[in-house]
Amino acid sequence: MQGKTREQFILGGLYAGERDRYRIFAERFFKRTGICLDDSVPVSPIVAVRVGICGVGVGMVEKLEAAA
Repeated sequence: MQGKTREQFILGGLYAGERDRYRIFAERFFKRTGICLDDSVPVSPIVAVRVGICGVGVGMVEKLEAAA
């Protein structure tokens, strides 16, 4: 992130297990931050073992530059 602007990144939601639990998380996240996470991405069972079977979270990813 060093030397990059905030606009060069996006936030995305992640969940393991129940998508409904993620939706509740995303609503609370929005109420507290004003940031809408939109759609979420399910994580693999391998990640779920590490974060928990009903884990939810937020990931920050650098935007790709459009090809010329």
